[in-house]
Amino acid sequence: MTAFASTTQLANRVGKDSFSGANETRASAILEDTSAFIVSECGRDWATGSVPADVVAVCLRVAQRTFNNPDMYVWQQAGGFSVRLPDQLATQIFTAGELLILRRHRTSKRGGLWTLETTRGDDLEGTGYVPVEGHYDPFPVYGESDYYNQYGDHYRGSRPY
Repeated sequence: MTAFASTTQLANRVGKDSFSGANETRASAILEDTSAFIVSECGRDWATGSVPADVVAVCLRVAQRTFNNPDMYVWQQAGGFSVRLPDQLATQIFTAGELLILRRHRTSKRGGLWTLETTRGDDLEGTGYVPVEGHYDPFPVYGESDYYNQYGDHYRGSRPY
């Protein structure tokens, strides 16, 4: 997979002119991993050169965090100085703001829980009902004129309650 950003762009973000040797290899791997995570989140891949600027920015922000803090420390102390990062950075790849940006580029705008209607708008008047053992409510099965309702073991008409 081709990374969405270059190692030179990442080097500029971490305050260097360029990477060399092991840092170049590490930066390249981080950018490729970050790009793969973005593809997974968005459900799509972009052709080289057509990646939206905000997606590239997210890629670089995540790669910078990973480059600077590969073990994802949330608290560090050096002498009298200590720093604590938000816990969300230790458990997630993307921050909430980055996810909002990436969700705008999803292939499917539908997310979360949804329902799928499985009827054709059939009128339920005249539907037959089958008794369900252990339950008060019968289960709707056939219309009165349905061939399979000929056995007479279905309730006719409206619900019995």
